[in-house]
Amino acid sequence: VGKRGDRLKLSRTLPVRPWSLGWLPDGRCVAAMDKTVDVLNTKTGETTPLVREGLSCPWGIAIDAKGRIYVSDQGDAGTKFSPDGKLPWQAVRLRGEPSHQVKIYDSAGRLLRTMGRKGGQPIGKIDPNSFYKPAGLAIDPRGRLWVTEITMCPKRVSVWAIPDDLASAPVLLKQFIGPAMYGGGAAIIDPEKPWRIMDTNFGVLF
Repeated sequence: VGKRGDRLKLSRTLPVRPWSLGWLPDGRCVAAMDKTVDVLNTKTGETTPLVREGLSCPWGIAIDAKGRIYVSDQGDAGTKFSPDGKLPWQAVRLRGEPSHQVKIYDSAGRLLRTMGRKGGQPIGKIDPNSFYKPAGLAIDPRGRLWVTEITMCPKRVSVWAIPDDLASAPVLLKQFIGPAMYGGGAAIIDPEKPWRIMDTNFGVLF
């Protein structure tokens, strides 16, 4: 660990591939693996399961000052192979049971509370208290949980107040919703047939 502005040197490379890492107040490193959350020995690369069951596709990890572990759990997102046999990279792990929730554990791996509707957002009107492909998580200096979602519609980041004892559910404080598509660069108009528009993100012709 270096100070701001220092050049950091690679200390070691570990033979593991976690999707996210976090550090508990007692110094243990926890890692989101394929179906579990493990304690990672940062010297040897050995992992010991901390959360063995109940996760479909753990993605992001955040840890608060109380040592509570927040895990974004995804799962089946209905992603299909394209006609030419390609599959989006993020779909490789998204074929388990749909969860699309944020799960909160204590430092011993016991489930304390689950945020969001199991299976993700319902069809139709968006439920602000649910998620679709929750991903990166962070706890800010005020103890609030920030949740990002890997989806184009909507592009959403939400901020939650976390009760001290978790006796009640976390409360949505605010959400930031992005535009439907990134500017106009994602669409191409056929100059010979201007009524035809190609969406270059998904290869859809209108």
